[in-house]
Amino acid sequence: MQFLGAGYYFWDDNIEMATKWGEDHYNNEYCILECKLNMPGGIFLDLVGNRSHMRYFRNVAVKYAESGYAREKWSLGSFIEHLKMLEKDRPGIFPFKVIPAVDLLPRDEHSKWYFVSGKRNYTLLDPRIVICITEKNALILQSKKIVYESL
Repeated sequence: MQFLGAGYYFWDDNIEMATKWGEDHYNNEYCILECKLNMPGGIFLDLVGNRSHMRYFRNVAVKYAESGYAREKWSLGSFIEHLKMLEKDRPGIFPFKVIPAVDLLPRDEHSKWYFVSGKRNYTLLDPRIVICITEKNALILQSKKIVYESL
């Protein structure tokens, strides 16, 4: 299962991470595309910076937990896939086609900046943001060009 379910994955403006991913996961045989993405409100679920979207998604998850689904049994990707299946029978429950999220994989120390010396609290100045597009269409994926090709 992929991070945010089945779809097409993009890095948010980070060619270094795209390069690293290609090297690590595609045996150095990959290309990197630069794309212009349109993320219209009704189909865009922002799990990076929109607090109301995060709250909405969390509330949906809580409702499922209350109805017998244990959150511990679901990965984020499998839960999203379940919601996409429900959308087919109950339109409006999960209409989203574009989902960005922060991947908090342990990172190099150079990305961390501590708020106060000697405290554990920090922020990431180079977060790993992935964007999942659940279906390719001209409304969402408006343009693309190859910016790197290893072949």
